[in-house]
Amino acid sequence: MTSQSSWYQAARNWRMRAEEARAHADEMKEAEPKAIMLRIAASERNVAEQRHRVRLIERNGGDVSLSRSILKNLEDSLRLHHEHRDLLVAGDTGLQRDQKEVSRPIANSASFAEILDVLVRTAMQQTEGDARAAFYIADAGGAALYHVIGMPQAYAKHVDGFPIGPQSLACGLAAATGRPIITRDVIEEPRWKPWLWLAKEFDYRACWSFPVETSAGKMLGSFAMYYKEPREATQRDLDLAQTLTRAASLIMN
Repeated sequence: MTSQSSWYQAARNWRMRAEEARAHADEMKEAEPKAIMLRIAASERNVAEQRHRVRLIERNGGDVSLSRSILKNLEDSLRLHHEHRDLLVAGDTGLQRDQKEVSRPIANSASFAEILDVLVRTAMQQTEGDARAAFYIADAGGAALYHVIGMPQAYAKHVDGFPIGPQSLACGLAAATGRPIITRDVIEEPRWKPWLWLAKEFDYRACWSFPVETSAGKMLGSFAMYYKEPREATQRDLDLAQTLTRAASLIMN
């Protein structure tokens, strides 16, 4: 299993600018078919595991709506990987080159971020209201968080290196305490005062933060939901976040 520090580096590499990615195109050309096959294999395992979860929930008479939503997004991701492979097999056509421009950024890191993106899309589909979602990964020392997927690059630049600790807020506090931090309205929370400019610039009022941990309690990162209007979390919201963070912990670990 890849170490957390490797995932941290992969998450940062995934956000390479398009110009840098194109500069590496020749180096990656020979490795790309192998990388695609590895990503397909990983996606197939994720789909198979999620199908198994759905069957278990159905067998126990539980609600499978959320698990089916995750499964659909995983299947969509697998389908895109197959299409990319087919383009490679077909030859270096103009369409293939366009596809490379979109999906070039470093195979391992892209695979990592793409799977977390499945969870982000699931969150968006399952929540109500004007919302956004994002995942952050902790550095190897567990001192800071770095954006992986979900929010704009401009936002990531402001929050990369966000401190983890009891005096922090939002995801930094959630990661430090191991419990959800639900901020109904950032304007009403004193800890948010130095960061209100960021919430205003990116147009959100509610910020919910959840730790991502292993079953043994090792902190890996965080998951966040951002809402345009003030909002308190319902039990359904908390259950959704718990499902998503459990899935994320398997990926990050």
